[in-house]
Amino acid sequence: MKRAEETRLWNLGNSLMILGDTVKRLELCNPQQTEEQAKTLYRNVYRQVCCFCSKKCWYWEEESAYTMESLTEACNVLNARGLSNETAFSSRFQGRCHRTGILEVALMNQMENCREQESRKLLQAEQRDLIAHQLAQLGEQLQRMREYSQIAAPEQKLVVGHASSGKENVSGDSWGVQDLEDGRMMLTLCDGMGSGEIAMQQSRTAVELLQALLTGGLSIRLALNMVNTVVSFQYDGARFSTMDVSVWNLNTGRLELYKFGSDPSFIKNGRRVKIYDSDSLPVGILPRVEPALLEHEIAEGDLEEFLRNKKNQGLDFSNNLFSFALVNAT
Repeated sequence: MKRAEETRLWNLGNSLMILGDTVKRLELCNPQQTEEQAKTLYRNVYRQVCCFCSKKCWYWEEESAYTMESLTEACNVLNARGLSNETAFSSRFQGRCHRTGILEVALMNQMENCREQESRKLLQAEQRDLIAHQLAQLGEQLQRMREYSQIAAPEQKLVVGHASSGKENVSGDSWGVQDLEDGRMMLTLCDGMGSGEIAMQQSRTAVELLQALLTGGLSIRLALNMVNTVVSFQYDGARFSTMDVSVWNLNTGRLELYKFGSDPSFIKNGRRVKIYDSDSLPVGILPRVEPALLEHEIAEGDLEEFLRNKKNQGLDFSNNLFSFALVNAT
């Protein structure tokens, strides 16, 4: 890579890092102090219940301090036990107001609205921080990218195959093979939730998006995190996929296994079998899920298999099966 291209790449990475920092510092809305929130709540209750009352001027102007105090006490009671047959207002306030029942319902509704708004703010803040974090990671990755220098290593090759078996016309599984063009090969198997067309589209989207991101030179972990974020936004956590990603490094002789809620992987070599398993969550179930990373030293003749159904471990092949067979040889 020429020096000018390296400089542009570095500047682009720096710009993305600055963008991520800017996103992180964004205010999603103007934060309200507790006192201001209370005033807004009481103002809404006044519009719903009290503005039609003939005594509103007395309650809300001449006796405003006592009215605010009574409403605050009622809110505390309602927050502690909710609506019930017992009134949340004092007997003195009941003697002044004959609509306390309606007032309690209005106060409870406004309090619930406030809680929902706070929950939305927290969720938006989490999503904002996640996007900012991934932008910063992307910027760092771009800055680290350099022209790949060839490493002398024994010649190796990877042979890939797959097989499917099942009763469904459309499988929910998708797979992909990608040459990362730096001496590494990536193999992916994704199992969409359920079966049929929707599951197939879901798993295919995850595989194709991962391959597209890696084509741009991103790190495996960053690309996987971005795929998880996209899938969780697309289906709002209602649908998810298990994912197996194997990265075969034919230069260093190492195999990296990234697993998202998937079944065990089996590495066979002759009569020996090594099992790699994890308890990680599937892709798309939460906005932020970290894959389990397992490593294996590649030996000549290694065979890797993914078995997609727990029943397959008992060699029950009557249900859907989609497996990878990966062979390494020198």
